[in-house]
Amino acid sequence: FNQNIGGWSVDNVNEMGMMFHEAFSFNQDISAWNVENVRDMHLMFCLAYAFDQDLGWCLDDDVEMEGFAGGAFDNTPCESTYCGVKWETNTGDCDVSLTGNVMVNWKIRW
Repeated sequence: FNQNIGGWSVDNVNEMGMMFHEAFSFNQDISAWNVENVRDMHLMFCLAYAFDQDLGWCLDDDVEMEGFAGGAFDNTPCESTYCGVKWETNTGDCDVSLTGNVMVNWKIRW
């Protein structure tokens, strides 16, 4: 599966666990998705080895992320950045990249 789904409305979605699990060839831009209501992203990109898009998402720190990448980002530009996923701090700040480009050698600030 590698279709353009960037225009999907996911505003009311609260569970994305295993959404791209084993989607070996998926590599589409979904950075425009509004994921503020999502509470479960466990194993979302597990084994989605081709994915390397800059998501630019800012997530609440209570979102279930167990195995989010499941090794899919290992040895890719996304390994150190979780493909641009950052977590909101206790001040509500996130400093999200909105470039829409693949981020190479960026670091998540904890």
